[in-house]
Amino acid sequence: MPLGSRKIPISGPGWMLCGDAAHLIDPLTGEGIGQAMVSGRYAGWKAAACFSANNFSADFMNSYDQQVYAKFWSSHRKSYWLQRYLVPRFWLFNRVANWAHRFPAIHQCIQRVIL
Repeated sequence: MPLGSRKIPISGPGWMLCGDAAHLIDPLTGEGIGQAMVSGRYAGWKAAACFSANNFSADFMNSYDQQVYAKFWSSHRKSYWLQRYLVPRFWLFNRVANWAHRFPAIHQCIQRVIL
């Protein structure tokens, strides 16, 4: 699964993907139930709009992709890069975390970047 490394189409003419099927899993934590619920809600809204407009074309469905990626892409990208570069260097991650713990302002700054 790409898991934040690249965007994939999650809708097309007459179909939408949600949750795990849309690869909406946090690369760092492996969590995905929240993303599944939100993307399912967005898909429901989009399906209702499709039936109202009687339009199931790829162009009409594309706003679903945009809405989902607007919600999750930034946090998934951060998690992807943290997972790719910091987790394999756990010693560096631990050192930075221990150092930041001694300085509350830096700790909060790092926390905002990660979360």
